[in-house]
Amino acid sequence: MRSRMIAFSGGVMLILLLSQLPNISHQVIFALAVALLAVAMCAHWSACLAAFLAGFLWALGFAQWHAERILPEQLEGQDMWVVGKVISLPEYQERSVQFVFAVEKSCTSLLPKDCAWNRGPFSSRQVLLSSYARTPIETGQRWMWRVRLNRPHGFANPGSFDYESWMFEQGLAAKGYVRETSFNQYLGVEQFSLNRWRFRALTFLSKHLAALEHKQLILALVLGVRDGIDASVWNLLTVTGTNHLMVISGLHIGLCSLFAYWVGNVTARMFPALLLRVPAQKLGIVCGLICAGIYAGLAGFTVPTQRALIMLAVFALARLSNRKFAVSSAYATALFLVLLLHPLSVLNAGFWLSFVAVGALLLALSGFGRLIRVPTDSKQAMMGERVQRFIGQWVRPQWAVSVGLWVPMIVWLQQVSLLSPVVNFFAIPVVSLIVVPVSLVAAIISWPFSELSLWLFHIANHVLSLLIRCMAWLSDATGSGMTVRVGAPEAPAFVCLIIGTLLLLLPRGAPLKLMGLVLLLPALFPRVVQLPHGQARVVVFDVGQGLAVLVSTAQHTLLYDTGPGLGTSFDTGRGVVVPYAVRNSVNTLDLVVVSHGDNDHAGGLGSVLELMDVGAVLSSSPKVVSTASAKGGVCEQGQKWTWDGVHFSILHPPKGAEYNGNDSSCVLMVEAGAQRMLMPGDIERGAERALLDAYGGGLAADVLIAPHHGSDTSSSAAFIANVAPQVVVFSAGYRSQFRHPAPKVLERYKPMNLQSFNTAVQGALSFTLGEFDPTIAVASYRADRRRFWQAEFGEHNLRLHGVDNRVESGANSDLGLTGSRPNVLK
Repeated sequence: MRSRMIAFSGGVMLILLLSQLPNISHQVIFALAVALLAVAMCAHWSACLAAFLAGFLWALGFAQWHAERILPEQLEGQDMWVVGKVISLPEYQERSVQFVFAVEKSCTSLLPKDCAWNRGPFSSRQVLLSSYARTPIETGQRWMWRVRLNRPHGFANPGSFDYESWMFEQGLAAKGYVRETSFNQYLGVEQFSLNRWRFRALTFLSKHLAALEHKQLILALVLGVRDGIDASVWNLLTVTGTNHLMVISGLHIGLCSLFAYWVGNVTARMFPALLLRVPAQKLGIVCGLICAGIYAGLAGFTVPTQRALIMLAVFALARLSNRKFAVSSAYATALFLVLLLHPLSVLNAGFWLSFVAVGALLLALSGFGRLIRVPTDSKQAMMGERVQRFIGQWVRPQWAVSVGLWVPMIVWLQQVSLLSPVVNFFAIPVVSLIVVPVSLVAAIISWPFSELSLWLFHIANHVLSLLIRCMAWLSDATGSGMTVRVGAPEAPAFVCLIIGTLLLLLPRGAPLKLMGLVLLLPALFPRVVQLPHGQARVVVFDVGQGLAVLVSTAQHTLLYDTGPGLGTSFDTGRGVVVPYAVRNSVNTLDLVVVSHGDNDHAGGLGSVLELMDVGAVLSSSPKVVSTASAKGGVCEQGQKWTWDGVHFSILHPPKGAEYNGNDSSCVLMVEAGAQRMLMPGDIERGAERALLDAYGGGLAADVLIAPHHGSDTSSSAAFIANVAPQVVVFSAGYRSQFRHPAPKVLERYKPMNLQSFNTAVQGALSFTLGEFDPTIAVASYRADRRRFWQAEFGEHNLRLHGVDNRVESGANSDLGLTGSRPNVLK
């Protein structure tokens, strides 16, 4: 049975390799999966193969079912009425509150009185909504709202977080916002639900802990709510490899269950009459399982808590029925049941981190004592036994988890913390044995014994303060060298990484164990392909309504603009530019040119300066120059330099000109061989006229980054005619409120018979300047890294974003993409 469950789980994971879903009804797929699963459970012949195919079809059916429920393209951007309820805890942001809303029925009429409410064109779905009104949003509330929705969409760049994958895994069919209107109506509140109870607990505890420095960490440990944790604290936890401790994990569930088992066992022994009917150990097991279920419910039954709860339930049922159950069987059962209930969880990094960590522990601790020799002398034997017990209980588990997580950490986060084993050695017992129990007891008694509860919370807060100070000191003392940033490994290196990790996790004394260190080297030190002299690789990132372009030569790298800052917790410098640089082993930015001071171009500068080695910063904005401090300088017309045979020129603004917002943008020309690229920032017609007067036909370029994202205030007919590009790239937001690129601008580019690209629908774009071939091959990240969870773009969306329908999938090694037909632009 264990082998069949593992085969089923492997089949579910196979869905990750699909680029598109087959055109088959999900009902048919589910029927085939159930039939194969029945064969696997009943027959002995080819049972594992049947289970494997059943797992694949089971996951495929869920994916097909959800894909069919995504918002139809014809409803994007339209106002509609929806009736439903808030089913998640609201997350408060700077100017809005975000939450998951379960749509029960919808209507596209202008007024709600005209709605027939026969469920409508978009019903029985879950959507992610934002509200900008002052009306408080609570979990369980029912509303009738006017909303505007879009299909799931996120940034598409190598190495950055896949937002669309997360939305697909969460079952979200659309994303949008509430339109403020007097017809919006409150319809009451659902009093009895798990999330409503969690919301009440969150509201009460937030007020109760308002004065504590680390209240958000305590709330994360008690309720699994992480959205309010300070960015600097979370960065410290990431650097030290301890962020897994600040959520309700399987470790915390297990310790909670163990404590409840001890309390139940001791309490039962006080009632001899009860012991005549039920053994104290079994009562303790029941108490432990109940408390583990309650704690998992506090976290909203996330994947790590599901896994821990299932494993505990398997062991509990085995003990209650007086049966033995192997640890590996419990692990396989937990994996099988989690994927049976929610097969799309394989898209979530938390799933892999959770199961890989436990799997590493099981592998490392199996046979640990059997392979260690204990001295025969009695005193030495006693000392050896104590050392062995200490290593087995504390040191080896930390080593196993840290090493085991290398694979998912490199794949998902492109970094490994060498400080993690040291910090986890003391952080795990502090958090798990002190902070969590004290916080849980304080939360339980917070209503009847408020003062005692607050005193206990103060103890937990003080311990967390000491722990964070200690981690900060260690991080500062060891420096950034303890965090190894590596790119996503290629297939051979990835295989070596897995084999090497497995060898290192084998018990002490196992053959070839040290060979694992050698096998890690290809992943930790990836091969870097150097550009030839005179060529430049260009990557236009997908940063939404903003701009960020990376230009690399043989030995140098330049970043033109850094994209927007989206609130206090995220900016595209940290979330897009730096992950790409890590993935491609770019450690230094020789120069950062920030065209002007607007947020959509300069918002990510702070993170770039913090996380990367930057040589200098040029900008027309005094504020940006001030932010860069000693590295800052003013960009002016006439500045020129050459890197590795590639020529760079600043064409605008004039020397000594007063800063004037968009029209003061630094205009950069890059020339490699016979090919040129012009990056004009956000210049408008006034600056365009000045450039035409100064350079005329000297502005000619093969590739043009459209000025001001394609705004109607830019891209004048005369400017386009003088540049005469073969390729124009629009860096704009998906269905942006600014409606970039403007229809009038698209009409101006149309007579040029060029090909147009837009990062909003094609993701990051990459091409090489200066190749011997006079043509330019453009790679679209979305086209070449197509996955089934990505929404399709129809003709209307392509036209709306100014994408030429002739543009096909391109293949270019610039993004590490291979296998697609190149898009040749002549």
